[in-house]
Amino acid sequence: MCDAADEFGAAGHFEWRRARRPHRCDACGETVPKGDLYFSYRGVYDGSWHGVKQCARCQALYAFLVAARPREYISMTLDCGEVWDGPETDHHFAFWSRRQGQRHAEESADRIRRQQDIERKRWASWSPEVA
Repeated sequence: MCDAADEFGAAGHFEWRRARRPHRCDACGETVPKGDLYFSYRGVYDGSWHGVKQCARCQALYAFLVAARPREYISMTLDCGEVWDGPETDHHFAFWSRRQGQRHAEESADRIRRQQDIERKRWASWSPEVA
């Protein structure tokens, strides 16, 4: 997709957030209405802070592209200007309604929360022996 270096720096944070006010998706430019979930990345890259916000539909497309092309750099803003040469069935994200995107976001956020709970319990159960 893009011939660029690693997009994410050493310090970064990914998360699903619920919009407290309207936001603009950095990938498609559409407005994320207040109350909808959007995907947020904030981090340090090349010595300065950067942030990217994606609507649920663009985040689903981004996640699909990263999984489909693991050895290639995929911009979070989906702005490489290249044409997808995969099967036609892979374009279904572009035709999702806002409701379908939000359903994907809710499922993804729940999956992440469950994984974080498992990790939290694992760390809580681990207690180093004091010598």
